[in-house]
Amino acid sequence: MRELVARRGWELVETYQEAKHYSGRDDRRPELLRMLADAKRRRFDVLAFYSLSRLARSLKLSLFVFEDLATFGVDVVSVTEAIDLTTASGRMMRDMLAVLASFERELIVERTLNGMQEARARGVKFGRPRTKFDLARALELRAEGVSAVEIASQLKVARTTLRRALDEGDAAAGGSPVASPTKKRRRPPVKKNAANRAKGHRLK
Repeated sequence: MRELVARRGWELVETYQEAKHYSGRDDRRPELLRMLADAKRRRFDVLAFYSLSRLARSLKLSLFVFEDLATFGVDVVSVTEAIDLTTASGRMMRDMLAVLASFERELIVERTLNGMQEARARGVKFGRPRTKFDLARALELRAEGVSAVEIASQLKVARTTLRRALDEGDAAAGGSPVASPTKKRRRPPVKKNAANRAKGHRLK
């Protein structure tokens, strides 16, 4: 590695070496993340490694790492393999790898969407689970004339969740949504200032 750096006239900026217990398939390896962070900050222009297996053990991870480095403007050189993105042919290979990475992402999205459609057909529901609360008690309180704000406060549920559940209950019952009564706010008495009080005062 150092011979390659000296032969190319490069300056060795940093060395990244993972601990032995980390797998090359792990995309959260500390040294890999540190290297990508340094590449994003443009601490170096070329990443050199002994073999591709030292960088990643899966084709998908290799493509993703190459794409990130290309985005940061960092070239890649392998000591023992015909991978040199500092040359014209190497840059052409980098573009081909970018196309493959994009293709891989589209396949992942397509497989995910197909899987979700099949799961929905089996009755699986996606999204955040709805907040559970006593809907029967909420209907009783509404029938007693309690406002939606007070019902939500008593049952400790968001007003939007309460309103949606009440509307769905009304729709299921075949009726129209019933608005909860709202209390009229009393306007605070207007205090007359000294100037207003003196306006009607007449000097004798």
